[in-house]
Amino acid sequence: MTSPNWKIYNWVILSFQVLILVVGLLFGKIAFGWGLGDLFWYGLIIVSILTQLILTLIFKNNFNRLRILTIIFLLFLFFISLRATIWRGSEYKWNGNIFYSTSYETTFGTIPIDSRDYYINRDGKK
Repeated sequence: MTSPNWKIYNWVILSFQVLILVVGLLFGKIAFGWGLGDLFWYGLIIVSILTQLILTLIFKNNFNRLRILTIIFLLFLFFISLRATIWRGSEYKWNGNIFYSTSYETTFGTIPIDSRDYYINRDGKK
């Protein structure tokens, strides 16, 4: 007989991994700092989600294995969270924000990163 708490913990960890994947791929708000190489990390998250889902369904009645599985994937989620924040690569370095922004805040105003054809002066005018 398994403890219902470990099942809940396991599904919560799986949900967070899916959330990271959706926010990163669909909205582009999570970057690992590798540019196009971020696809490697998203691929790793997809493999992790599928592995966790399959192993959870296989070990749903084995308390000890489910507990070990939950701890392993919690450590993986912690590692992915660090890779997306503090350990972010050189392409998009860590700036103190969890979500990657497409604008750059300066004393002159907000300047979109991908726009180099205009400049915003101190009054906020182009």
